[in-house]
Amino acid sequence: MLDHQLTVWVYSFDTSFMEFASITLLNKRINKVIMDQAKEREGLFPSSAADLLIYSLLDYGIEHVLMNTGTDYPSIIEAIAKVEHTNPGKLKALVVPHEMTAVSMAYGYYLSSSRVSPVMVHTIPGTANSICGLLNAQSMRIPILLIAGRTPVTESGLRGSRDQQIHWYQELRDQGELVRQFTKWDFECRLPSQVPHVLERAFELALSDPKGPVYITFPREVLMQEVPSREVRSVRPVPAAPTIPPISELEKLVDQLIGAENPLIVTSYLGRDAGAVGELVKFAEALSIPVVQDFYFLNFPTNNPLYVGSLESQYGKEYMRRSDVILLLDTDVPYIPSEVKVREDAKVLQLDVDPLKESIPMWGFKVDVALRGNCSVALPPLHSLALRRIDEGRVSKDVLRDRYARAKEAHVRMKEKFKEEALSHRSDRPIDPRWLSYSFGKVKDDSTIVFGEAVTSPVVEYMEFSKPGTVFNKTGFGCLGWAMGAALGAKLASPDKTVVALVGDGTYIYSAPTACHFVSRKYSLPFLTIVYNNQSWYASKRPVQKFYPEGYAVRTSNFPGVDLSPPPKFELTAMASDAFAEAVEDPELLPEALEKAFGIVKRGENQALLNVILKKP
Repeated sequence: MLDHQLTVWVYSFDTSFMEFASITLLNKRINKVIMDQAKEREGLFPSSAADLLIYSLLDYGIEHVLMNTGTDYPSIIEAIAKVEHTNPGKLKALVVPHEMTAVSMAYGYYLSSSRVSPVMVHTIPGTANSICGLLNAQSMRIPILLIAGRTPVTESGLRGSRDQQIHWYQELRDQGELVRQFTKWDFECRLPSQVPHVLERAFELALSDPKGPVYITFPREVLMQEVPSREVRSVRPVPAAPTIPPISELEKLVDQLIGAENPLIVTSYLGRDAGAVGELVKFAEALSIPVVQDFYFLNFPTNNPLYVGSLESQYGKEYMRRSDVILLLDTDVPYIPSEVKVREDAKVLQLDVDPLKESIPMWGFKVDVALRGNCSVALPPLHSLALRRIDEGRVSKDVLRDRYARAKEAHVRMKEKFKEEALSHRSDRPIDPRWLSYSFGKVKDDSTIVFGEAVTSPVVEYMEFSKPGTVFNKTGFGCLGWAMGAALGAKLASPDKTVVALVGDGTYIYSAPTACHFVSRKYSLPFLTIVYNNQSWYASKRPVQKFYPEGYAVRTSNFPGVDLSPPPKFELTAMASDAFAEAVEDPELLPEALEKAFGIVKRGENQALLNVILKKP
């Protein structure tokens, strides 16, 4: 065939120049055919929609995929095997034996790297097991790409049609409806040619403010269809640029703060963007404004003299009550109305990527000025405006110095109180959680990444955190079992970091711990788990004590449904995956045990777990 074409081309022209050009062009075409055939043999071209999916993820720069597969995945497994053979080291596909662990790993992966690691799960069962992780990500505005198979659409006739009984059971009228209330977007890909476009759309939506999870489903027949084109269309999503309010509105905001006697900044999730933390420090210090924060993220260094307490502490609540101008920066729930009454004459200003809280059906907090904007880009001009007002003499420097001194005094007093509390319980048996938190705070270093899910045990108040991205203490939605998976994801994204999960005994059980320890062992991702084992679901017990102080439960010390004793030997669960693990009951031995376990993980020798037996609340 090629020789015949050569004859036609050579003798179709009279001039020697045209003959030379034709032969040259034909040689190029022949070489391309030969190279394409070689590439086909080596699997370098996508031959199926599943190939196209994996090649497109690679093209976008994806390095890790977190997988929990099923009968819907033969073509994807084949596609990944092809990539691992032809491009060793380009893509790492991790087996994660529970979907909550996988989604939580993607959560921690993003927090540690600002990059997305796709999660692949099995049809409806895998999606259902992923839902708690999606709820946490949605509430914290974390981009997650969840990819699920869809049971085969056809009963016969196509490659990939139904061939197991389960395929008739695992079908819903609308699979995306399962997650629609807590994802930004869902879509079922129906054609192989759509794959790059669907991925592009998914990344654009997930990474645009307010960020959040997205969901794509692929029927098995679609994934197994041949791809007619040999070219991989580049996936180049263009997320919407972060927004900034008009300068005129920012000027009004600064003027309100300058005119205040007792201004206050309140923030909850500004620290999701690590770069915004430093900008907040500069702005707060310029105007000597105290800061109260919630610890979903580290939004403000806890050793800064302007930090005056957490939102849940008595110190933070007292500042809320007496402030005359309050600036809410990326905050969903600034206070509990039944516990804190802001001043009648207080002005409440708001700067938030989601000021209307569109995913929360009822949100009625007082706001006088609401501005939509991303704090990472809005705070620098706010800081410049504040400095300009100071240079113009619009605010007395004596006022700023006095306000700073008062905040510093409150900060020091608060820190001394926490230290005194912890030390006063250092000999308690069983161990007091405050002594555990304080002792661990003395062991960790400034770069340690801490994921906290001890829920009702005091944790962050008894430690210091100075660097952005080093503590994530809870999620908004509160689906338990995320911290250990998130710690694994952070370690995967940042292998040079020491990562720790602080969990309660209840949350350890929710975490699918066997899956977590398995992943740590299989992929050499050492992390430290400290179990705050108080043998109780105190989050359920506490409201009974509050609302029924003279009730039967309190009077008889019988709280049905909350007692977790006798405590399981969680250390044995970790040992099953060859982890270093031990139980700790002696408060005097606690600091030494923490040093040992932390050192093992920091040196990268092994994963570790300490099951610390605490007093019952």
